[in-house]
Amino acid sequence: MIDTFHGYKAGLTAAEIAALRAEKLFIVHVNDCEDLPREQLTDAHRLYTGLGIIPLNEYLWSLKGLGYSGYLSVEIFREEYWKDSHENIIRNALEHLKATLAS
Repeated sequence: MIDTFHGYKAGLTAAEIAALRAEKLFIVHVNDCEDLPREQLTDAHRLYTGLGIIPLNEYLWSLKGLGYSGYLSVEIFREEYWKDSHENIIRNALEHLKATLAS
């Protein structure tokens, strides 16, 4: 499992992702985050994809290069988002993920 938020926070690079084996990955959690020092980031700083500073395109291209075709999961840990309806959260997460994948 890869989590883009935790990976970014730990200093994960696209090259390190490219060195993995796709068959070992079951799921990839895809999130973005605010522009803060990595040691200050918490789950509450997660954002919908494309709204932050994580190099998601580099990460995702590395996954594609591996041949990864498994699941992508957006985790919603931001309390600000929880105030919205479930339908809007799902819609926003999907729209942002689609836009990120298309870029």
